Formats: sequence, C-alpha cells, structure tokens
Amino acid sequence: MAIYTLDMTVIRDANKSDANALSEFAKLCFIDTFAHLYSKENLLKHLQKTCSPAYFSEALLHDKILLAEDNALIGYIKFGEISLPIDSIPCGSKEIHRLYVHPEFKGQGIGRDLMRQAFDHSVLKASKHVYLSVYEDNTHAQKFYQNHGFSIIGEYDYYVGSHIDREFIMHKKNPD
Repeated sequence: MAIYTLDMTVIRDANKSDANALSEFAKLCFIDTFAHLYSKENLLKHLQKTCSPAYFSEALLHDKILLAEDNALIGYIKFGEISLPIDSIPCGSKEIHRLYVHPEFKGQGIGRDLMRQAFDHSVLKASKHVYLSVYEDNTHAQKFYQNHGFSIIGEYDYYVGSHIDREFIMHKKNPD
C-alpha cells in the first residue's frame, strides 16, 4: 500500500519480498559513495554483513523500512531500535539506521521525502529522541541531517571489515 505519492514517486512499507532488491540497491549506493575508501577485502566483508538479502530479511522482522520507488527502487530509509553505542539513552528513543538515495536521484528531494514520511510514521512520531550516525567526511549528509534538526553529540569507531572509520552520532529531540 502506498504511503505517499508525488508525481511518479511512491513511498511504501517494505516487505519480505523486497529483501533481494534492497540488498542490491544498498550495495550500489554504498559502493558509489564509499568504495574508494576501502580495500576490496574490507568492502566485500562489509557488504556481506550489512547489505545481504539475509541482513534485510532479518531487519524487516524488527525494523521499519520505507521504500521510494519511481518504476524502480530509488531510495529507502531504515529505522527502529537503538543500535548505536550511546551511554544514556532516554526511554523510547529510536534510531535512523540508514537513508540511501540512488546516485542518479540525489538532489531531487527523495531523501527529504523519505525523512518526512519516517517522522510521520508511528515508530518515530512516538519517540521523543531520534539518533543516527554519519561518516565524519560525509559533510553533505551531515548538512542534510542538520537541516532536519539533528546535531552532533558524539562519535564512535565504525568498522568496515578491519578498517576503522570515525562516525558522528547525531541527535534530534522531537517536539511534544
């Protein structure tokens, strides 16, 4: 069932039959944005761990994933329980785990629309605190999240295979 439509773009809930498409899409987006940073071995380990059909089949059991489609998958946002290394998490807090937009559709408002729909979804709407993480050198994504009310509150080490990246933890307090 469509949640939102604009022109030819539809945003809808993902289901278990979307796991393979999500896997291929996530690999494409991650490789396009980050592959130049890692050895082939580290990249392949990471893609298997975080972008496999099995990963998405499992994620769909406990997280929410919204898909943006325009005759094909052009973006998705995944959100749910906190997995970030945060010491003191307020009760009921949630996390945006990923927001990916196809390279050919960046800058067209797909990310903004996915973010809006995620915050209108009951999972995030009921949460007073929402967290996410972003790669330290991904200044474009940091600015996007800051424009949506997030601010940097910490950092942690994120492993891509054996390679360590510094990730910023961002936070947004939802209005009452």
